[in-house]
This record gives sequence, C-alpha cells and structure tokens, in this order.
Amino acid sequence: MKKILNRVLIYFNKKTIVFHILGTILWIWVLSLAAMLVWGISISLMDGFEYSLDPMKLLPDIKNIKISNYLKAFTSVEYTIQGSKVTFLKMILNTVWYAFGVTLLRIIATTLAAYCVSKVKFKGRLVIYYIVLFQMLLPSYGSDVSYLLIIRKVGIYDTPGMLLANFAGHGSWFLLMYGCFKGVSDSYGEAAKIDGANEFTVFFRIMLPFAKGMITAMLILLLISTWNDYQTPLLHLPSYPTLSTGLFRYKTIAGYTLDVPIYFAGLLITSLPVVIVFIIFNKTLMENMTIGGLKA
Repeated sequence: MKKILNRVLIYFNKKTIVFHILGTILWIWVLSLAAMLVWGISISLMDGFEYSLDPMKLLPDIKNIKISNYLKAFTSVEYTIQGSKVTFLKMILNTVWYAFGVTLLRIIATTLAAYCVSKVKFKGRLVIYYIVLFQMLLPSYGSDVSYLLIIRKVGIYDTPGMLLANFAGHGSWFLLMYGCFKGVSDSYGEAAKIDGANEFTVFFRIMLPFAKGMITAMLILLLISTWNDYQTPLLHLPSYPTLSTGLFRYKTIAGYTLDVPIYFAGLLITSLPVVIVFIIFNKTLMENMTIGGLKA
C-alpha cells in the first residue's frame, strides 16, 4: 500500500498537477469552441421559422433539415450598393483578390525591410529597428481616421489600388523576419560576395532559402487573417465588399427576414477555405514558427 501511495505522490508532483490543470482548462476551451461550431452547423440546417421559435435549440428536427440553405446562401446573401446588387459570387471574387493581394504585398515589403535592416550595413538601420519597436508600443486606437484621410488624399480610396497601402514592412512580422535573417551567419553572404555576387544575388539565392519556412508561416497566417478581415474592406473598399463584409451587413437583414440559418450557412461557407488551409499546413506552420533561421 505504501509503495502505491509513493508512486501516486511521485506522479502527482507540482509540475504534473500544474500540467493537468492547464490541460483541463485547454480541453474545456476546445470543447466550448467545438460546441459553438456544432451549434452554428445546427442553425444552418434549420428552417428560419423553426429557429425563430427556439434560437437556443441545439439540433434541428430531422424531418425539417434544410441542406438547401447552403445553396440559398449563394443567391440570398447580397445587398445593394449605389443601385447595383453585389452577389455572393462577386463577394468571393473580391475576397480572393483582396486577400491574396494584401498577403503578397505584405510578404514582399516585410521580407525586404527585415533583410535590409538586419544584413545591409548602412547608417540609421538601428534607428529604423527601434522606430518599429516604438510603433508597436503605441495604441492603434484612433489611427483609422488618419489612415482613411491619407488614402483619400493619395486617391486610392475605394479602388483596388488601395492594396498598395499594405506595402509596408513593419509590425510583429518584421521582428520575426528580422530575427530569422539575423540568425543566418554573415559568412554566407561574405563568401558569395567574394565570388562576385551582388546584394540581390545574396538575398534571392542565399538568404531567401534560409527564410522560406518563416515566409511560409507568414503566408498562411496573413492569408487567414486577411480572408476573415471585414473592417478594412468595410471602411476603405465599400464598393468591393468581401465575404466577411457582405455577411457583416447581411446579418442585420437576416434578423428581420427569418434568414438567420442562411446567414450561418454563409458563415460556414466563408470559413471553409481557411479551415482547409490550416488543416493542410498545420504541421508546417507549427514547425516554422518554433525553429530557428538556419533550419527553417
């Protein structure tokens, strides 16, 4: 009996107890998220009148399952802008060029800025680095007004050219890319320059292969966040609504027309691509966000 008690005490040491407590909290959090997902899927299969009678109903009646709600989302989720209707399919196209355009521009700008500050020796590079750090410490509240005024003055407001405003290499991704390039020994670039390579050759043929893991992680996360972004297109691209923006506006209409199940069906359709991307690249993402520059 004493041996069993000793083994139990050894097993439930302080570290193990903390581990189990944190594990339990995480499992509760995961199950709560799964419950919300199941509830959303359940609502998307309900009839609008059935949902209005009992919004907290967990499962729809088997006889009244409306799979057709997902097809209706393609025809019902729309709204009028300046006399013209924007359909669900048009929102999908807007989401694709917006998400991929913003992601590509941010990756290019961030990678170039991080490489120049970390590897190219010029006066003031540390000043740029500390400016980025200081900028991240400042609260972003209230910056939308000045940002809106700037893009209006430049003349890219409510046009696809607004994507150019995302060609900026600052923020947390700059710090990650900076650390990635900083972890690569300068001897690689110096050896290439001795053999006649210029700065562009060093960047494209030596440094980028070392950073491809971090760039892949940045690509996936930026694509997911931009795909789900509704605030920026809502404020700066009102004539080019994305899926997130369209559903955000359609939500108010659905509450009056008993189309809440169709609204949830649209939400699930919208989230499906990013869920698939995350499932496919989950392992790659976790590896590249935790390992160093050389192995990446």
